[in-house]
Amino acid sequence: AFAEWVKERQDFSPGDWGVATEVRSPAAPPVMGTYEPAPGLPDITAASRIRRTTQPANLSVERIRRAYHKAGGNLAEASRQLGVHRATLYRYLRKFGISREGL
Repeated sequence: AFAEWVKERQDFSPGDWGVATEVRSPAAPPVMGTYEPAPGLPDITAASRIRRTTQPANLSVERIRRAYHKAGGNLAEASRQLGVHRATLYRYLRKFGISREGL
């Protein structure tokens, strides 16, 4: 059954219809000139936009508890209040061995 299905599909391949089967890649976009900021405006090149530094969160159990209670038990809101990503807050909870019930 499967072999017959494969044979049927091969019979209908574009090559059998006389249709060109070559794959053409799209033309390359035109080369842009270099970016020069207008006088008096800040430089917004990609390199200048990606100047982020990662600082350690340095969260304490007490800070986490305060934010958790202030957020009404919502960990996503607590992480926003602490200024960290939610995954970072979860990592700290694991690190300190704290569960939601322990907060």
